[in-house]
Amino acid sequence: MIGDLKAAAVALAIKAPDLKAGSGKALEAEMVFELALAATRHGQVVARTHKGLRLRRNQRFRLRGGPGRLWDPDAGGVGPHYFAVTIDGAEFELHNSLEFVGASRVEHEMDVCAVWRAAADQARYSADRKIDGPPVIGIELKEYGVGKTVDKNLVRAFFACIVDFIPAWAVSVLTFGGQGGLKRTYVASPRSKDQFWFLTTGWISGPAKDLGEAYDIRVLDHLETLKFKVAVAVMAARLRDLAQSPSP
Repeated sequence: MIGDLKAAAVALAIKAPDLKAGSGKALEAEMVFELALAATRHGQVVARTHKGLRLRRNQRFRLRGGPGRLWDPDAGGVGPHYFAVTIDGAEFELHNSLEFVGASRVEHEMDVCAVWRAAADQARYSADRKIDGPPVIGIELKEYGVGKTVDKNLVRAFFACIVDFIPAWAVSVLTFGGQGGLKRTYVASPRSKDQFWFLTTGWISGPAKDLGEAYDIRVLDHLETLKFKVAVAVMAARLRDLAQSPSP
């Protein structure tokens, strides 16, 4: 994992965060770096400081240390870095440990995410620096030993976050009864199968996998290099498709 992270950093012409294998942040770092690298196949990717300045060549990338909001660009100190992605004129950002606000007004962390730059900029210059609504890609990561199994409780908790972002995600068709037998049908927008991901280096139980897949959450376990590469290629392709029909 650390070797793949460093290789991705070399390809992106910056220094990888100084992390130890086995830490949760190492998995976050590898995911955001590999996604950034995959996005270079479709457009331009630039690592930036919280002030929006381009990182110098071989400057070390700084991860967000814990769940948090976007930093004020005018704030002092050294804030977390992010990747700016431009594809066919559409602009996105890749972050780690960023929080989003759901319909309940509760904040939910995405371990790694992609957001429209317009949404990120709106939050940066707001009073509370919160992003309302869902990311365009949201990833939950669990770094477990290969002998440990993720049960359905963790997938269920991730699903609850998604429903707080997009209440219609839970159902595709609702039919309401009324007086005199009158019925009204509500059809939700189709769920995107590549928007939300639950990934772990351990194993995922059968019920947990069934729960996630029933609601179009991409569920992958026993992560290794090949699976990582395939997953981030699909995610980067989603950014490309959104860029070709943007609706931030």
